[in-house]
Amino acid sequence: MKTRTVLQAKRLGIVSCHGDDSLDVIVRRMADEDISALVVTDKEGYLDGIVTRSDVLRAYAQSEDWRADTVEQYMTRSVITVTPATKLIDAAD
Repeated sequence: MKTRTVLQAKRLGIVSCHGDDSLDVIVRRMADEDISALVVTDKEGYLDGIVTRSDVLRAYAQSEDWRADTVEQYMTRSVITVTPATKLIDAAD
């Protein structure tokens, strides 16, 4: 197990959204796809950030109308990435 790579462990496909998507839309996608995070891409399809269930919970706690708020208001822009060949144990570190 300690020699397994990110590529070997990943789910097929990437579920993404855009920064101007509403939180209401992405919460439904998370539920439909049974995932806890979405990759946020810019208009050209490049990585712009990540939005997680924790970000949605923060929005819920901070905003009365959180469902109408946008992903870019709560997403994390500084994303740490690894290569597909990175061992899971190293990615966890």
